[in-house]
Amino acid sequence: MINIKTLENEVKSLIYTIYEAKKNKDIQFLNRIYRNKEKFSKYNEYAPLRRLNRDEALLHDELYISNISDYSYEIKNLRIEINDNIAIATFYIQHKGIFVNNYNFTGKQIQNRTRSTMIFEKDKAKWFLIHEHSSRLEQ
Repeated sequence: MINIKTLENEVKSLIYTIYEAKKNKDIQFLNRIYRNKEKFSKYNEYAPLRRLNRDEALLHDELYISNISDYSYEIKNLRIEINDNIAIATFYIQHKGIFVNNYNFTGKQIQNRTRSTMIFEKDKAKWFLIHEHSSRLEQ
């Protein structure tokens, strides 16, 4: 039997891998880790401010990460709770980067502080992201 600490470490590692994939513009990793259409949902900190299904979330993530350069992040106060095959992670994240508008060749410095929740489901020894909710905090 795997202990809770091992499962928490698996989820923690996956969260950091997700943000590294965003930093490295690896949309294929997100495509593999986002659960199937029936189980996945996401609320973003940026428009559109409505629940997104898997395909919409991947499209918006791809647009967002393809227009950000010099992206960096810092995760703080990460808390992970494991219940059978479900993991709930809550944390704060500081995002920094330059949003590049390729149409007029301009860039804008961005810096956001966000509170986030990620819910994962373990299926056949692999964790999948089934829900993500991010809300921007005032600076």
